[in-house]
Amino acid sequence: MHKIWLIIQREYLSRVKKKSFLIMTFLAPVLFIGMFGLIGYLVAKQNDLGDKKTIEVVDESGNPITASSSKLAVFNGSSVAGVGDLSVGPNNTSLFQFAIYANQTSVSGMSFKLYNGTTGQIIILAETYNFSSGSITGSIVSPITLHIIKTQTIPIYAGWTWISFDVLPIDNTWGTLLKSYQASDNDVIIGSTGSVTYYQGVWYASSGTFIPQAGVMYLISSAVATNLTATGYPAPIPTNFSLVKGWNWIGCPDASATTLSAMLSAVSFNNNDLIISQTGQTATYYGGIWYTSNGASAFPIIPGMGYLLYINGQAQVVPLQ
Repeated sequence: MHKIWLIIQREYLSRVKKKSFLIMTFLAPVLFIGMFGLIGYLVAKQNDLGDKKTIEVVDESGNPITASSSKLAVFNGSSVAGVGDLSVGPNNTSLFQFAIYANQTSVSGMSFKLYNGTTGQIIILAETYNFSSGSITGSIVSPITLHIIKTQTIPIYAGWTWISFDVLPIDNTWGTLLKSYQASDNDVIIGSTGSVTYYQGVWYASSGTFIPQAGVMYLISSAVATNLTATGYPAPIPTNFSLVKGWNWIGCPDASATTLSAMLSAVSFNNNDLIISQTGQTATYYGGIWYTSNGASAFPIIPGMGYLLYINGQAQVVPLQ
């Protein structure tokens, strides 16, 4: 037994005295700590360059995309920066959840494209995206809403036309809304709160607060008879409208035709309230009924058209249905 302990002692001392044993004794903990530090750094770096998104996409009618095979992709130029599959959120909402990555900490002007699993179409969405590393935008309770681009075509007379919009530009500018319209120099659009004039490729608004709105009538002057094409996302329904006592410039915020009574179902009208269309059709309110000039049972509200509405009562904010 004594000899065994002598052998163990000799082997221990011979190994301890080796340089490799001494080096590894002190270096191993350092390497161990360094390895975990490197893993932590790489994870943090990956998270820093990622931007997590929770998104809902709505179609031209304002309805969410629900086809399970749909996909949403983000592009940095021609390169894919992120792809998400459709998943089910609270209350059976349809959401895309994914991370977006880039080599830079910030990138402007990324674009969204949707593969619609129902139609098989690949569609560019109205919004663009400014990437910021490490940010988290949207949640399953409050997702970001993106919109499929929609166009509205409105017939325009030579001279003045009463019009309204059921699409709105993402950036609230006339140039974006009317980018597909072939206007002529000095064409002008007039609203009840301002105007915008076209000259050499640019729409110049009379003030920064005069922006396109849904459910509002505008007068547009054109040198020739043509079609106006407006491009944007579908206006939200209902859309609030501020009625004033006297004349109101009102339009149709929806892409579907409706009636005056249906669109303004929340309004308490008074006797002798009046509505006029550009074509000369009128209706007068009396005793709880709208009496139309052509004897029709209801006064029609047509998408793209504008109307003058006279209110005898007090000012009120109402939803246009």
